[in-house]
Amino acid sequence: MFEHYRQSYDQDGLTAQSGTLIPSLLQKLNSITYYSAPPPKSLGTEWLEAKFNTIISSFSTSHPKDILHTVTNHISQQIATTLNSLAIKKVMITGGGTYNTFLIESIKRDFKGEVLLPSKELIEFKEAVIFAFLGALHLTNSINTIPSVTGANKAVIGGVKHLP
Repeated sequence: MFEHYRQSYDQDGLTAQSGTLIPSLLQKLNSITYYSAPPPKSLGTEWLEAKFNTIISSFSTSHPKDILHTVTNHISQQIATTLNSLAIKKVMITGGGTYNTFLIESIKRDFKGEVLLPSKELIEFKEAVIFAFLGALHLTNSINTIPSVTGANKAVIGGVKHLP
């Protein structure tokens, strides 16, 4: 969005919604081997740069709104595929993506279960609450990073305490 439209995000997903699907891009994104790897796994900026953005860059001659449309559909399909494969009946979506109406409608289209959206307060403050909880675990010398969730080699007490 910033590179092509000088906006930090796609308000309500309107730009993506106005685009059209690029089937070959969708196929390439959906065939990324990460999606078929067993958990635990997590995505980082390095992975996005090396794998995801490389594929998107190869479609630089396509219209940006078509790329956004296709990427949004890809994200929706990957979320729905995972939830559907686990026979999830309800899911609560949080984070900034909840404000992307096109993304949420796409997930609702692809997911067989019910999509729940929480209050604005939970959406806005979820990450702060999670990090406060991780900090509390650190202060009580309790493990807060486990391999079954993050793919780390061992369970650890993450974080550093700094005193003034």
